[in-house]
Amino acid sequence: MIDQPTLTCQNEQRRQKVRGHKLNGLDYIEVSEDQRTLTAYFIDETPPELFPEKGEEPAVYQKRVSKLLRVEGGRRIRDIRAEQIEAHKDFIVVKVNKVGDFSTYELCLVEIRDGRPTGKPFPGFDPRYSCAAFSFKIGCPSDLDCKTEAVCPPEQRDEPEINYLAKDYASFRQLILDRLALIMPDWQERHVPDIGVALVEVLAYV
Repeated sequence: MIDQPTLTCQNEQRRQKVRGHKLNGLDYIEVSEDQRTLTAYFIDETPPELFPEKGEEPAVYQKRVSKLLRVEGGRRIRDIRAEQIEAHKDFIVVKVNKVGDFSTYELCLVEIRDGRPTGKPFPGFDPRYSCAAFSFKIGCPSDLDCKTEAVCPPEQRDEPEINYLAKDYASFRQLILDRLALIMPDWQERHVPDIGVALVEVLAYV
């Protein structure tokens, strides 16, 4: 089973790949204090389909865009719907018809075909980021432990093969040069008159 820090780091790497491939998706969701308003942020900019069309009546716009959004999940409280949508450059504000329970919900952006939602990811979205999980009760007191902050492990680097049995001048000199080649790859000088080479030879001799 993948632990949470590893999963979080992999998700961040995937976000970078999504941006690099010009795909979009839902990044994260914030819930208002009254739990009736969701602010959904996108990995890229808000899709143009979520903005009002030229000359479109507000009621028609709300009806059209609400079909693109689905709130899924819930145990005791289900059938939560978007009542009002407001589109901004890289996020949307969604007011829902009722407050959910303590379980995890997902806000999804889906494809529309022939005026009806298909349940498929919105066009141009990475399938993994067509939905974003959230909790209506994120600000409520809880007896559960707080989530531990995920710390990504440091980037793995190739280490030189160090000969710990080196005891003579030539071996020490080569050992130091190998180490410098790793930490100072731009330094390629190997001629004796070079000050760097001279210092290496002094250290090897000592």
